[in-house]
Amino acid sequence: MHHQDDRHEIRTVFLPVPQLTDEITVTPNPPGSGLTMHLSGRNVPDGESVEKNLAGRAVHVFCEEFGLPEDYHIELVKRIPVSAGLGGGSSDAAAALLEMRRLTGTPASASDLHSLAIRLGADVAFFLNPVPSLGTGIGEILQPVRITADYELVIAYPGCPSPVAWAYRHCQRPAGVTPPAWPPSIDQLSTVEGLSSLIWNDLGFALEKKLPFLTMLREELCRCGALASMVSGSGSSVFGLARAGEGEAIRARLKEAFPAVEIF
Repeated sequence: MHHQDDRHEIRTVFLPVPQLTDEITVTPNPPGSGLTMHLSGRNVPDGESVEKNLAGRAVHVFCEEFGLPEDYHIELVKRIPVSAGLGGGSSDAAAALLEMRRLTGTPASASDLHSLAIRLGADVAFFLNPVPSLGTGIGEILQPVRITADYELVIAYPGCPSPVAWAYRHCQRPAGVTPPAWPPSIDQLSTVEGLSSLIWNDLGFALEKKLPFLTMLREELCRCGALASMVSGSGSSVFGLARAGEGEAIRARLKEAFPAVEIF
């Protein structure tokens, strides 16, 4: 289903990726100096401004909602690849909301922050409490799930940003293929093999057609020991699901096969 504000109905399993994080600090600015931001770390989009950046918008909507002057400085160190289907911008926005609540002592409830998160983007709410969750609606209806499988994720980023809008616009499931049943069963969440049976992404088909290298990456991940592999979100990152403890060896083999690819 397609929303008027260009958002889409989804059914997804959100998993946190602890090995990959940005760093964000919010500090008060002198009165009257407004909202400022300094970006460092990996490349950010050309012309990225505090108004365009999701963390900047998060501080803006927080101040607007609670009647605060927008006199803050955001220091953002980017480590998560941009436009890579990994939720980097969304996690920055959620972190900014939580930091603003802490910094200002505003009695914002979890429900208040959730409402602001939905205004900012479909994935932002998940990052307010990043535990494994089933996401429905536009991603804002979250049901935490207990995944007892002992797994880890290996992520490969080929270096080409992938616009979210393109992925949704060209989303097409090939004839004759069907996704796993929804919602996942307890059995599927209790073993790595069960989890691997859930690996599916409707957006992946068009992305692999556009970027055949992603198919090569996915196949290599499985050859290197991942039980299953898929495009992450709207791409262009690819992830592999591995048994706990096997990630490091898979990363080393993958690096050997594709030295130019960033692996996390």
